[in-house]
Amino acid sequence: MVTSTWVYTPKSGTINQQIELAEKFAEIWKKYGAKEVNLYALSGAQMGNLAFTARFENAAAWGSAWDEVNQDEDFSEIYKSLEELGFNWVSHITARQLM
Repeated sequence: MVTSTWVYTPKSGTINQQIELAEKFAEIWKKYGAKEVNLYALSGAQMGNLAFTARFENAAAWGSAWDEVNQDEDFSEIYKSLEELGFNWVSHITARQLM
């Protein structure tokens, strides 16, 4: 399995809208092969940040989905809505499950 995680800091007071947009993003990622998509509220050193994750069967599936999502017009529109809400990217991590 391969998991791609985007960590970001949402603008204060926008959590409900962030969840709504994450649900729309999840539909798109699933359309292109994500097996599981989640949004997490982080704690510890990352307190106040959100993590959006998409999990795939393998790296090839992730790469194919990444290519498709980046060309999806609906994804672009949803991303514009996220930008309008206000947020700051923290990191993006892609991890391959070993066991």
